[in-house]
Amino acid sequence: MAKQNTLKVEIEELQLAGGYKQAKADEVYKMLEQTSDLVLKLKEKLPFNELIKSEKQKLEAFFGMTIEVPSLPSEVTYEKMAMWQEQNFELHYLPDIKMGEKDVFPGWKKKPNDSFYKYIKNGKIDASADQLKAGWILVDATQKPDSRGDVYINDALGEKIAEMRQEGIIRNNSQTATTRFRTNPLRLNTGEAKQGFSEVLGVSLRQIELPRAIEYNVIGQMHHKEWEKSYNFEWFNDKLGNNDYLVSGDNYGNCKFSDIKNMACNEERDNLGFRLFIHF
Repeated sequence: MAKQNTLKVEIEELQLAGGYKQAKADEVYKMLEQTSDLVLKLKEKLPFNELIKSEKQKLEAFFGMTIEVPSLPSEVTYEKMAMWQEQNFELHYLPDIKMGEKDVFPGWKKKPNDSFYKYIKNGKIDASADQLKAGWILVDATQKPDSRGDVYINDALGEKIAEMRQEGIIRNNSQTATTRFRTNPLRLNTGEAKQGFSEVLGVSLRQIELPRAIEYNVIGQMHHKEWEKSYNFEWFNDKLGNNDYLVSGDNYGNCKFSDIKNMACNEERDNLGFRLFIHF
């Protein structure tokens, strides 16, 4: 184990040192071949420096300006990245930028609807609801099903959700125990629910949240355009007044990135699910 930890440190130092030491890094990876197959899978796909470079390119194309992307948080390791990849979670960076009603960016084709900005102007949701907050986010990229009440595709959280339904943390009100539908923010934002998710993902429960509408809007348009193809809604973490939360969707069943409406916080429907964003 000590040898393996030493090799991991050496890999990180070599990655940070730059491409001229790549040959040496390759040698170290070969030494790890028998200890972690998942780590090796990431060598070509998600080395730290390549991820940072990729995020920077995509962000600058989307916003049309120079954006500095910092190093990954210290708690992000190759082993965790491999595990998250298997769980359909992926790391993305968001900058500190206001996404105002009149702001224009090259890649921002679908702004939140007028209702969203009226909620802000009228003080019904937080005044900073249209403000992106700088930081790395572990994005739940699990795909929504096409049908109502079904399970999300290859859902790493499914078994834990079923367990929490049995324990009463999430109401056991669905014939499909592993489904993400038929629950609400009052249940999902409890410490017990977040503790359950943290056990699956290996993160602190304090980092786990439902996405804010503006985060979902930007991340979706940059990385997951398929999110708006389903007719199933999802909860956001934006609270409206005392009893409502925002959701993705409109009154006609559409779920485009511009579609945002509000629902009572205790609603539990067959077409209203959720995903998680983990903030570092």
